[in-house]
Amino acid sequence: MAIRCRRAPVAQLDATHWNPDQKDRSQSRENRAQAMREAHQAAAYAKWLAAQIQESIDVPRPSIPLDEVMAVMDADIAALPAGKRRRA
Repeated sequence: MAIRCRRAPVAQLDATHWNPDQKDRSQSRENRAQAMREAHQAAAYAKWLAAQIQESIDVPRPSIPLDEVMAVMDADIAALPAGKRRRA
């Protein structure tokens, strides 16, 4: 059987020796479906994350330098009782 596209042969197919029982079933439809679900979930998460990042960038408040944030956090941690502090 030949597949033609605008008078030019695209492919010559011969399935006379094909045996469907010899098909590799390790990549089943169920596995592909799960992979597609995971890909869609990852794409949706990436889209959501990009929107969250852009929303944060668009906030008109001035940024706080990291050194200031860390100094405040260090002071808050130091103010905790010794038993409530967790070590990283």
